[in-house]
Amino acid sequence: MRSLAKFGDSLVNFAFSIALSLITNSPRGVKVPDKLLADIARRMGLREYFHLHRLREGELADLVEALLAMAWVQGLIDLGTLSVSLTKGLSVHDRRSRMEVERVMADNLAELVGKLMKEVKWEKCMEDFVFGLRKRLESSL
Repeated sequence: MRSLAKFGDSLVNFAFSIALSLITNSPRGVKVPDKLLADIARRMGLREYFHLHRLREGELADLVEALLAMAWVQGLIDLGTLSVSLTKGLSVHDRRSRMEVERVMADNLAELVGKLMKEVKWEKCMEDFVFGLRKRLESSL
């Protein structure tokens, strides 16, 4: 499952880079911080959804990344759709600060994650991922 989260990390970074490039009309390359993804996981209730209450920030980010990767693997989203959905409510002529633009993009991603939570077929992939996280948490007690 960790490899799925790594793939999702690449996917979300590339999608954010494409979205920022579209908005700024200039090539951009960004690394989406785990904090932003973990905040989305908290807002969307992923801890409760998977009954995983003691996750670190990086593990919460991994859940979001894994969800996006699974959605891509299952054909529910593609890179273009993901990138364009991040730009909802933004334009090339937008005069907001970079922080505000990133907040809007994070809100757009949270909305997409909420939708995908209901559409992704979680069974096998998430069972393995959640089982691994629970096992790690239990061994740390």
